[in-house]
Amino acid sequence: MRKLCMFMVLASIVLAGCIPSLHPLYTDESIVYDANLIGVWKGDPNKSDTWIFKKEGKNNYQLTVIDEKKKSGVFETYLCKIDGQLFLDIFPDDPNLCQNDFYKAYLLPCHGFIKVNQILPQLKLQMTNPDDFGKKLKEDPNMIKWEKVEDRIVLTASTQQLQEFMRKNAQKDWLFDDEAKLSRVSGDPNKR
Repeated sequence: MRKLCMFMVLASIVLAGCIPSLHPLYTDESIVYDANLIGVWKGDPNKSDTWIFKKEGKNNYQLTVIDEKKKSGVFETYLCKIDGQLFLDIFPDDPNLCQNDFYKAYLLPCHGFIKVNQILPQLKLQMTNPDDFGKKLKEDPNMIKWEKVEDRIVLTASTQQLQEFMRKNAQKDWLFDDEAKLSRVSGDPNKR
């Protein structure tokens, strides 16, 4: 049962184009806040996902991603800066994922990382590339701490190790997919 629950959470993150991590990428010192993220963002207005950023706490956001089928996922999100490069650290925060507390106790939510190349005038993002990253790990399995769970790569490195890894590799082709460009539809996250 535990493996099935963990697999469901990991699979949902990996299938969305992320490499899950047990630990966050950010530290208190690396968190930055940019109010320009707040609002509703879309790629192709006719068919793409909608990303809605709301201010959540002092230095973080709530990100709701609504797909083409109108299914949504809610994430606790932090913007962090490592050697001048911005990243989003997203963490599942959907209270409707499971209604049963006993069931929820067996889920293992993970962090996902998104490279942010620009916020305005367009939001330019790059998701991690699990396929190319997996090939690179076969070449150099000691480049970062990781485990394989149900045929999925899960990063187990500490936050400090993750940051060092990003310092060395954030600009490498094999770590991130092609850039996605999102346009602001509204500066008000309550208007879609």
